Amino acid sequence: MDFVFPSPMFPERPTLVLTLPDSFAPVISPNALVAAADRESPEGFTANILVVSTRAIVDVTLEEMAADVREKAVLEYPGARIGTTEHLKVSGLDALRTTLALQPSEVDFEVEQAQTVVFVDTAHPEIRDLLQIHASYAASTRDHYAALFDEVVRTVKIN
Repeated sequence: MDFVFPSPMFPERPTLVLTLPDSFAPVISPNALVAAADRESPEGFTANILVVSTRAIVDVTLEEMAADVREKAVLEYPGARIGTTEHLKVSGLDALRTTLALQPSEVDFEVEQAQTVVFVDTAHPEIRDLLQIHASYAASTRDHYAALFDEVVRTVKIN
């Protein structure tokens, strides 16, 4: 028996478009659907955005998946502080965004990450894709990048 991807049993990944400022360039990130970095980032930390997709069963809620993503960040970055979580729409779909303050070992300053999660239905009735949009920037550049990445998330079109 042949198992085929994509097929109704193994649906293809969602396609998406996001609009970034001209200062952003694509970067290679093997597990990402999209990855880009701001070539004009100040302060020795390159602001970046990364979109990854994982599979989830239909029974899992968006809140449960957002909590799982937060928990993984806290495990990866001990001492990470969870900020606000808010509901929003991404391409007309319900989404949750959580902000975190992290202290990566590679830098001697705080980094903020905005994690947005959104479910996308697939052709299979029991499977959904979880898109995770991670935007990271030096905390001292929050005024500039938080607003910029909010705008970028509003441009996302999921097909």
